[in-house]
Amino acid sequence: MENNFQKMIDRAVAIKTKYHEIEPKKWGVEQVMSGLVTDIGDLNKIIMAYNGYRNIEDEIEKKLAHELSDVLFSVFVLADKTGIDLEKEFDITMDELEKRLNK
Repeated sequence: MENNFQKMIDRAVAIKTKYHEIEPKKWGVEQVMSGLVTDIGDLNKIIMAYNGYRNIEDEIEKKLAHELSDVLFSVFVLADKTGIDLEKEFDITMDELEKRLNK
């Protein structure tokens, strides 16, 4: 069975590796984190528009999907740069949450 989660992580890391070839300086963990914070700010603005609190030109759903994907990309890259097995840790965290909810 194909592991889509790991495939997504590998693809994000491969794309980030290609960015390293064209960026003037390679991004470390701090720079990727700063990019994630920026993406989360953009996502917040789109969520506000999605819920009617801001005006954003058309295609809000498309912009929302794009920003969610940007955030996920940055999380995958951060996990790789810090040596975190995100798939494993995600499963552990979901198990913990389910236990709490099933008490």
